[in-house]
Amino acid sequence: MSPRGHPDYITPVTHVTVEGLAGLEELAARLGSIVPWDMEGNVVLMEDFESELTDWADDSEGVGFSAARSSRHKYSGDWSVKLTVPAAGGSLASLSKFLHYPGLLKYGAFARWCWNEDCQVIGLRIELYSGTKEYYLEVAYDLPNTTLNVLTTGDVYSVVDSAFTLSPEGYTWYPILVTFDLEDEVYDKLYIGNVEYDLSAIPLFVEAGGANQGGLVRLSAARDTGIAFDSYVDDIILAKNVP
Repeated sequence: MSPRGHPDYITPVTHVTVEGLAGLEELAARLGSIVPWDMEGNVVLMEDFESELTDWADDSEGVGFSAARSSRHKYSGDWSVKLTVPAAGGSLASLSKFLHYPGLLKYGAFARWCWNEDCQVIGLRIELYSGTKEYYLEVAYDLPNTTLNVLTTGDVYSVVDSAFTLSPEGYTWYPILVTFDLEDEVYDKLYIGNVEYDLSAIPLFVEAGGANQGGLVRLSAARDTGIAFDSYVDDIILAKNVP
């Protein structure tokens, strides 16, 4: 044996491993959290609706339209939010939350959404206000018309897929992730279910804004035909500095 404890004629080899270093606050946010393991970036907002909706506002429009905590269908923990849309009257079931403005960065917005074949129109909307500009983006899925849209320049919707069908017979959870860049004022990618779309050619809806910085997350459900439906939302994430 060699003096260093290796068999004869064996040369010790030094292995060097280079690893990324995450801050302890980011590690604490990820361990056992609702953030998907492959969603990179720094967590700005993380909500699983396990506590009362103190910081969320039900801004539904119309009699019978509502957004409230529910334990009927949930993805993580014991609670989710139920968006209730009746068959007639009104226009929108909606829940929103204000947040601070994290900066002119690249972001990822994530939600887990649950619906069945009665689902009509659902939307995940993010608004960010820099103080000089207001940035708006939204992913909207119209199931009866099999249309997947995103909000774009002029406050209109751009069709991402005109033949998109996710119509399960029973309530099913789907992950939705949209990445976007405020500096370049464009979308990046959209992932819904197991499908990926490149949205890098679609601009965000941007307009001049006031002096106040801030932001808003809104979850919504609306009626397209005269069919009542419920959908459920859980695990809302907003992350900054995504790749």
